[in-house]
Amino acid sequence: MLDPDLHLAKTLVIEPNNMLRSVTAGQLRSGGVGEVVTCSRMQQARELLERDTFDIVICNLQAGEPGESSAQDLLNELRREQLLPFSTVFLMVTEQITYAQALEAAETALDGFLVRPFTGAALIDRVLEARRRKRELAGVMSALEAGQLELAVQRALLRFQERQSFWFYCGRAAAEVLLRLQRPQDALLLFERLNEARPSSWARVGMARCEWAAGRLGKAQKVIDALLLEDLSDPQHLRLAEMVATHTQRLNRVVDDVLNVARVPGQPAAVDASPIVLDEAVNAVLGEWCQQHGCSLRVQWHPGCGDARTRFDPEHLRRVLVNLLDNANRYASKADGAVRVSTQHEATGWLRLSVWSDGIPLEQSVRRHLFEPFFSSESRSSGMGLYLCRELCDR
Repeated sequence: MLDPDLHLAKTLVIEPNNMLRSVTAGQLRSGGVGEVVTCSRMQQARELLERDTFDIVICNLQAGEPGESSAQDLLNELRREQLLPFSTVFLMVTEQITYAQALEAAETALDGFLVRPFTGAALIDRVLEARRRKRELAGVMSALEAGQLELAVQRALLRFQERQSFWFYCGRAAAEVLLRLQRPQDALLLFERLNEARPSSWARVGMARCEWAAGRLGKAQKVIDALLLEDLSDPQHLRLAEMVATHTQRLNRVVDDVLNVARVPGQPAAVDASPIVLDEAVNAVLGEWCQQHGCSLRVQWHPGCGDARTRFDPEHLRRVLVNLLDNANRYASKADGAVRVSTQHEATGWLRLSVWSDGIPLEQSVRRHLFEPFFSSESRSSGMGLYLCRELCDR
């Protein structure tokens, strides 16, 4: 597989192990890569990628130090902040690839994994294949880079339907983008076609994700159950099944809460809540939310209540905090620290939990209606989020 421009390519290797970093750089140079830059820390990598453009990035999946962004976080942030062109090949190196990592790779436009140990020839082959795919799919990639997701889907689907080169990759990419566009039914049909063309467990997991995104949790559970019957030993299938079951239970609780509020307006419902350590509970929910959204740098956490306890249902706290974080994230800038979460032990004895963002302040005419049921400034919103938050806090 020839690449006449490989000698012009600029590559960044992110690897904390000195020996492996040196070996990988040597393999790339021996394979004909022109310039190779190396670093050992995630923060160094981010600074290099902010200053310069690289054609190839090879990153150890476990490169993040405690307190730093993970490799996946870095990729998410670079894509979101448009610091990494889609033309750049981004490969992750790992000791083994899990089912969940493969799914996440598809969602974040990762070009693939390299599983150690690998030879220099295998590394170069993977790089060349990814670069060829980038060239042939330039039309799809340029639309993605410009934020023209509908156009990207159209171009990818055309290649898929006409069975052009990388047609299967285009089908999977289109399905993932359709999920991002909140079109789970269209994505489901495409995952079904992909599974018919090449039966695979990841395609059926994609089908389950579509059912999940559409709110059909029962159907999602059935898809996962069918997978489990085929391979009860796969821990990744078991984990996804647990996730679906957990979210089914959460959705049921949301329905119950809405019904309780509707039955007795203004009357607090009985909640059997044991005292919880507020900072610990908030930290747990915040960590889960940041991991799911890949924005740990944008969110700053300032705990201020120590071991102080409060009587609040943990699931209600999770729902309130997630709703507030989703709102803050929707309107905040992309800057680090754009969203701040803090707790404070006030002199009155109350514990205060605050979520702030640097988004544009709401007009007074909007603010006065924020906590009313079914009120929203967006057409796609149900208008129940902040209303339920208030009701849950008043209980």
